[in-house]
Amino acid sequence: MTQVWKSITGVLTGLLITTALASSSNPGGERITLRVDGLSCPFCAYGLEKNLKSLEGVSNLDIKVNDGLAAFDVKAGVTITDEQLKKAVSDAGFTLRNIKRESLAEQSKKGDGTMEMINLNVEGMRCSGCVHGVETALKEVLGVHSVDVNLDAHRATVEIEARKVQPEKLVEAVEKAGRFKASIVKEK
Repeated sequence: MTQVWKSITGVLTGLLITTALASSSNPGGERITLRVDGLSCPFCAYGLEKNLKSLEGVSNLDIKVNDGLAAFDVKAGVTITDEQLKKAVSDAGFTLRNIKRESLAEQSKKGDGTMEMINLNVEGMRCSGCVHGVETALKEVLGVHSVDVNLDAHRATVEIEARKVQPEKLVEAVEKAGRFKASIVKEK
């Protein structure tokens, strides 16, 4: 009986040590944002997405074609090296310009995940095609979670991650999308 307990204790100790070593390389997970040159269409994004998702531990992948950004989370205990990222991007046919890493634990301390609703007046929309253009432009801003555009009211309501998005970026995105003029609605 003593021998069985020693075996069980040995196995459990080994598991605890292995878990501790694995989590020390990336204890709380991390958010990686890549600046990528050469992205120009959804097909390009698909190729890059496929390569990045093949890396162990990647989740919540978000690719912004117009901004040349790919951002994703890496689960705790998994480490993805710069060389692995360079290879994944290069194999997809693109050039990696920059890698930004941030601990998910640090992000949560900074208030990451705090959602905020921003209302925009949007002048110049005349049809459903205009609405679609404004929605698409807003959804491509990193940190935007949802968009609702009302043609009749000439208004867009955008749910953003407050720490990641400056409201002025939403105005810029709408105005770059076409002949639209946007402004932030000041709540009273």
